[in-house]
Amino acid sequence: MDSARKGRRRPTRDEGPAVTREQIVDAAYRIARTEHLDQIQIRRVARELGVWPQALYHYVPSKSELLRLVADRALETRRPPGLPATAPWDERLLDLFNRTEEVFAAHPGLVQFLVLRPDFVGSAHLGALAEEALGLLFEGGLTPGQALGAFGGLASLIVGKAQLLEAFTSGAQVSAPTADEQRFPCLARTLGEAAGAEVDLADDVATYIAGLASLYGRGEPRRRRHR
Repeated sequence: MDSARKGRRRPTRDEGPAVTREQIVDAAYRIARTEHLDQIQIRRVARELGVWPQALYHYVPSKSELLRLVADRALETRRPPGLPATAPWDERLLDLFNRTEEVFAAHPGLVQFLVLRPDFVGSAHLGALAEEALGLLFEGGLTPGQALGAFGGLASLIVGKAQLLEAFTSGAQVSAPTADEQRFPCLARTLGEAAGAEVDLADDVATYIAGLASLYGRGEPRRRRHR
């Protein structure tokens, strides 16, 4: 028997027409893109493709593996750099994280998947993101230890922000926070005055990176330019 055919099996008549691994990931990705990553189920994907669930397991052994493939597909959508290589390192770093935030915003549930799957950190796409970010931090004059701390802070910031924004856009009822004026006067005042106001989180990553640039040799802090 041809070695290329070993281990391959066509679905039986009861399992429906043959499908490919790419078709399975495409169908699962559509669900993630239009609904949420946690809506992906083997049976649901099989139904979308018009086959029995057993037909999928030959190509995707588990739901966990399917979610990993979909997460990879989502991270592939990060657009190319928007700035030339001659631009200052901090502006290119901000561009990198802005592009990453766009991917999280377009794929509900992706951030939560990454948080719950630390083994995925070593994937090709996240590895490329870390490599690019650390390279820019080195360019800015940070030592490996400083760069690791800065990257960890940035990663925590955009992950936390993505989870917060997803919670507020999910349709769930979120009660306005309050605080005891006697025990926490500053917190109570801030929450009271901010109640009902639109909180702008657009500049949080820009402010963090501007601080890094100021601290490590770029002079005056730089804020993101509004278009």
